[in-house]
Amino acid sequence: MFHKKMEKVQFTNGADQKFVGLLYTRTSTLILRNVRALRFLGLSWKNDDWHQLAAALTFCQRLEEFVLQGMTTLKTDHLGNLISVMPQTVKLLNLEHCTLLRHLPVLSGLPMLE
Repeated sequence: MFHKKMEKVQFTNGADQKFVGLLYTRTSTLILRNVRALRFLGLSWKNDDWHQLAAALTFCQRLEEFVLQGMTTLKTDHLGNLISVMPQTVKLLNLEHCTLLRHLPVLSGLPMLE
């Protein structure tokens, strides 16, 4: 998805878009691998945003705390997609005030959840 956005970006210094995209991908992947906590509060995301978050979660190998508090558009199917790619290292899952969330999907893939 990032690469599609990079195709539309114009660099004033003539930098190579593919090279910048590669650097961005490498850097963000390295950062996400070591993230221990992600917290998102009170956002009204669209479906694409939830898909982007799921894609990012696939790199979060050390994630322990995941907070989606007051996320007004979070639905059970969004959460199910997120949980399916979450690492088993997650210990805390906070879903307070997510008003569209009707029930929790299966959480057995998160054995360390407290």
